[in-house]
Amino acid sequence: MFAIPVLLLRRKLILKKLRECGAVSEDSAKTLREAGVFNPDAFPRVLEDLVNRKILIKTESQKYYLAG
Repeated sequence: MFAIPVLLLRRKLILKKLRECGAVSEDSAKTLREAGVFNPDAFPRVLEDLVNRKILIKTESQKYYLAG
């Protein structure tokens, strides 16, 4: 099955891009597009899962940063 590896790769990519651009607080939060994530609207459940698991924090302005 190829779906699971694709989702894991997507998750790793999102975390890597946010880490590389320094999105570590609400002040430094970025949209996925600003962070350089290719096709930021793909796989919305991956992003939702990261937020629900408190790995990422979503701001009111729809930006994200890595949780402490």
